[in-house]
Amino acid sequence: MTLSYTLRKLTRMVFSKNTLIFLLLISAVYLSGVLWFERISSNRNFFYTIAGTMGQMQALPADFEQPFVEPMRIVTGFGNRSYSVDYLTDGMAAHISLTALRAAISEAEYSHTGELNWPELLEPAVYLLEYPLRIPRELVAGAWGIRNSQIPRHISAFDTIVISPGITSADGITFTFTDSAEALAHHFTLDNDALRSDLRNSIVSAQHQETDIHFSASSEVAAHMFAGNAFIPIFSGDILTYIPLRVTNPYANAGGDVLISSIIPRISAMFETPAAITSKVNPGEFIFSDEHTVVRLSADNILEYSNYRTHRQPRALTLGEAYGVARAFIRNDAQLPGRAYLTDFTEYDGTFTFHFGLAVYDFPLVIPPQLARTHDLSALIEVSVRGGVVANYRKLGIGFEPSNTAQIADIGFFSAYDRILDYGAVGSAVTGRTPYINSADLAFYADLSNPNEINLVWYFRIDSARYIVPTR
Repeated sequence: MTLSYTLRKLTRMVFSKNTLIFLLLISAVYLSGVLWFERISSNRNFFYTIAGTMGQMQALPADFEQPFVEPMRIVTGFGNRSYSVDYLTDGMAAHISLTALRAAISEAEYSHTGELNWPELLEPAVYLLEYPLRIPRELVAGAWGIRNSQIPRHISAFDTIVISPGITSADGITFTFTDSAEALAHHFTLDNDALRSDLRNSIVSAQHQETDIHFSASSEVAAHMFAGNAFIPIFSGDILTYIPLRVTNPYANAGGDVLISSIIPRISAMFETPAAITSKVNPGEFIFSDEHTVVRLSADNILEYSNYRTHRQPRALTLGEAYGVARAFIRNDAQLPGRAYLTDFTEYDGTFTFHFGLAVYDFPLVIPPQLARTHDLSALIEVSVRGGVVANYRKLGIGFEPSNTAQIADIGFFSAYDRILDYGAVGSAVTGRTPYINSADLAFYADLSNPNEINLVWYFRIDSARYIVPTR
């Protein structure tokens, strides 16, 4: 068997950090269209473009464009019970589906709301934008600067967007916003022949691409096991050959040493005046600061940015605007090892806190629970927005690169689930009920006890619990 799915992905992306960063930036452009912060004069530090002078009343820039919330992944359904999944969203699936979605928010008309029926939704060729949380309509209202969309008027929240270009030329494009918690499907239609043709052609083209993993919809093959619909990775052969990852330190120099001189160039964009940065080394951490900003990097590679400047907005930010501020901040962090996607958010006393997950080399990244507890990590990335600016930014500051050897995965979905059952980890001795599966994904497991080999695992969410199962 030739080196598989992951090897082809890595070959396509090239094996250098600089190229990875470049590709991630290209991915960002695909997903958000014209990014508002790229239109800001380059002679001002990015992190302060929306801060202004301390104490003044500051509005968001006139050219601020609230982005649409990026999905965790994009699924392509071929209309034959076979699917492909893309986490990196740097290809045609992302480009055409986001283009279609922008047109829908601008022009689509409300059709009707009905009961959520996954087999019916998945019968034709479709694109699906999947989210790991319910997205409230406040994150749709005003997206891409569109203020008169019908969509937020008719939905309260959604977790998947299904885009169907129809089967015949007489069919319009259907956009369905599903709300699994309420078992509802909100349908909107758009008549755009050129866009419909582009959607169909891109799906047909993707169907002929070679892959070592395909996906099945649980609603079609294992509905009795799942709480809702999920896409199950299936090995195309008996085994999957892939390239593990190894951990790198994005703040180290070429020799692997972490020094003040190697850290400053990688964090200087976080300061209004990089030349004014002062630094010191405390036991277990580096500290960098100026008059209003402090950046800490611990020996365990937890990076935390704090902005102590006082800012006042002439009005409170909307949830969508706050998300846009957080998202733009993340995009400017060139040391992120993958693509960030929203996993949760809270709002308290005018401060919005956003949690993000990471996808690396086209798979989600999972860290051990003990690592999260040890470092008090609520998420891989946490961003707090207050007064129109990022007040706090915290992340696990590690990187990844492909290792030099291949690895074999020979435990498929059903065998992995059987191992959970055999272990007795799920089910109740009292009720005899086996809980439904929420999701089952292949993920890179960042067990830092062996940083030279980060392998793929099965990652199950079952009720409120999480389960990790090796793939071999």
